[in-house]
Amino acid sequence: MGWTCREIRSGLTTLVMAVLLAGVLTPFMGCAPRPPETPGVVTVFCDTSLRAVVSEAIDVFQRRHDVDIEVHLGSLPQLLDEFSANPDAVDLFIAGGVDYMQQAHSMGLVEASAPLARAAPVLLVQARNPKEIESFGDLTRPGMWLGIVDGDTNAMGRTIRLLVQHHGLDQEDLESNIALVAETDLELGNAVRLRRIDAAIMWEPASRLFAPCEIVRIAYDDDMALDVAIGLSTKAGAAESAREFMNFMRGRAARALFEQHACATVHVLVTADGLHHAVGQNHRRQNHDEHRRARLCDAFGRVRLIPFGLCRSHHLTIPPVRPEAPPRGPSS
Repeated sequence: MGWTCREIRSGLTTLVMAVLLAGVLTPFMGCAPRPPETPGVVTVFCDTSLRAVVSEAIDVFQRRHDVDIEVHLGSLPQLLDEFSANPDAVDLFIAGGVDYMQQAHSMGLVEASAPLARAAPVLLVQARNPKEIESFGDLTRPGMWLGIVDGDTNAMGRTIRLLVQHHGLDQEDLESNIALVAETDLELGNAVRLRRIDAAIMWEPASRLFAPCEIVRIAYDDDMALDVAIGLSTKAGAAESAREFMNFMRGRAARALFEQHACATVHVLVTADGLHHAVGQNHRRQNHDEHRRARLCDAFGRVRLIPFGLCRSHHLTIPPVRPEAPPRGPSS
């Protein structure tokens, strides 16, 4: 059946109108409102010695914000290696030790960082302190079995050298009593708890996870404390949520948690220009003060912990704290 001229003209008109209409509407189709993006998971790389206070802080934060947080625990060299190999996979870096945060800055891994707290070095001893360890100098007594964390994986190595000088001891006398060099504070604390060693030199927040062991406070100078800082990754995938958590960690609620874990809190935002620490009022603690004792519980909530060969610690009571006694003479 043939087509009439009128039908052909009508068909062409319809086709032209459709083409013109498509050309007019196409630019506006991209301006249609998009559905809100689902916030991604905030990935945090965290020093193992800070796992207790950080997990509690995350739990409090998540009660206020609908944000999923994934925490990777490990030694700082291990975390930095993983961070540098996969910078896109990390949103926040929490480190104990200024050197490690400065290294992250110099490697271009973090765009800004903020100091959070300072922790003191202490001695963790067996329950009831059978060796009667009352001062740092007691660690050099003959027959003492001492444990330390590998100096290459923790800021404690430098602090131990400074403590030896501060207490007027011989480095060789201390080293001769070292029976265990552990990779993590978890391994170190468990060795004391299982009575494989007599004492361990640890940071106080970590030492409080190993009841029924006891804590002996020691004298130290400010430069021997552990500086805790948080850094925002330059390639944070969940940057908005990460900044929100970073601001929370610098706020009043997080400061209270750090103080409960025997940390002095500090303030001031630090950018890539360098680290500038402002010390809070509770920075200078008396070594003989008794900290508040409370029942600790790793309230992980929706936090997924991905430890590198580590395990969780649940419902742990803070060990009793002993003040440092005046130095005694050599044991007979």
